[in-house]
Amino acid sequence: AASGVLAFDADHAALWRPVAGEHGLEMQPVVSIPLAGDAATGRAALDSVPRVVYGGASAPARVAVALPAKSVLRRSLVLPAAVEENLLDALAFDLDRHTPFKADELYFDATVTGRDPSRNEIRVELAAARRAIVDRAVAQAESWGATVVAVTPEPGSTTEPSRLNLLPAERRPAPGAGAWLRIWAPLALLLALC
Repeated sequence: AASGVLAFDADHAALWRPVAGEHGLEMQPVVSIPLAGDAATGRAALDSVPRVVYGGASAPARVAVALPAKSVLRRSLVLPAAVEENLLDALAFDLDRHTPFKADELYFDATVTGRDPSRNEIRVELAAARRAIVDRAVAQAESWGATVVAVTPEPGSTTEPSRLNLLPAERRPAPGAGAWLRIWAPLALLLALC
């Protein structure tokens, strides 16, 4: 899970963090990082993101990258229910029909938002962004020392995690990565001391 959101815009990225507010958890902007600045400015801003610590070493800040709305193509589609099981494969095959770009130019994700059993159809929300835009934002965040866990079409101000993740599956951190350290490292240390 991300502990902060880097919301990119034309010339800066705003770091948003969850803060307890009077109506529950709220996302608040912490700092604006100029994209034209050096990496040290971004690293300093990300130092404020909580990091999980194992054995005295701090892990990189885990962030979600939020793309500006103008960089993301969003569509609501009605598709046959039969494609739900392999939704992303079905969309990849036909992506150039739903967007003005070829499939190899885009990263995309989709989620089912409704079902109509009487018509045997599903309603799908599709989000797609040019690979160059996503790659540039991810590279910028990583140059600041962050681990990018998601790329979303949602603004940084939303408290609900997006159901859409434009980060390719092979670039996503494994779920529960490092969980074995939380369990076994203290046990191994205890056994070593005995």
